[in-house]
Amino acid sequence: MRAREHFNGLLAFLQEQLAGEEGFTLGYNAEDSAFIRFNQGRVRQAGTVRQVYVTLALYRGLRHAESKLALSGEREADLPLLQQ
Repeated sequence: MRAREHFNGLLAFLQEQLAGEEGFTLGYNAEDSAFIRFNQGRVRQAGTVRQVYVTLALYRGLRHAESKLALSGEREADLPLLQQ
């Protein structure tokens, strides 16, 4: 559910930035998982992985630009990256 809220927040922010006949598409991939590595029957490493990637395509008429970004998953930290 957290990823969905993050995506919806980014989407709403981007929609507010549009002017005139501008448009965009936003692809979103996120992973939040925990893992344990074993070696010879013993726990060697335990940790978590959190990754968020977006593909933002901007268009206006025949002009088009696309960018892929790695994000933190925190809305307030990610909004300035999208705005750039």
